[in-house]
Amino acid sequence: MEEYPMLLLGNWAIGEIRKYNPTGEFGFFAGPVRDENNVLQSFVDDCLMVSANSKYPAAAVEFLTYMMTPEANQIWADTTMNVPAIKGVSLTKPDDMINDIFSYSEAGNAYFHEKDVIFYADYGDKLTKALQDYVVLCQEGKKPDSIEYLKTIDREFEAIRAMS
Repeated sequence: MEEYPMLLLGNWAIGEIRKYNPTGEFGFFAGPVRDENNVLQSFVDDCLMVSANSKYPAAAVEFLTYMMTPEANQIWADTTMNVPAIKGVSLTKPDDMINDIFSYSEAGNAYFHEKDVIFYADYGDKLTKALQDYVVLCQEGKKPDSIEYLKTIDREFEAIRAMS
């Protein structure tokens, strides 16, 4: 396995990170959100949805209904190490990375995306890949023009909107 000094990921990846390196020493820090003091962007870890073109919408809704039960949410939280979104469910064994994340909230440095646009599904995938690619290109000494790179991301977002 190759070594990287940093990965552009969020707490949703802790389960996968631990699957590949259960004893590794990892930390977490919040990326920039605003011009003010750095705060942690906070929102529910997972988003489950059903496609409007699903062949089996009733079965999909039944599955989502099950996923909202405390039993299923506990299994999900323990497997993925994501913070549960259902009251009464908690992480059985919180990872040290989660404790790093909790420290932001406990210090009052969390920003909840209640009224802002959040990048879901395709948007988040495109943005994450673009940011990771940008970091790799910079590491290889091939830093792209930042403005042009952002315009590329904008075009990809427009393409996603056009498919909606």
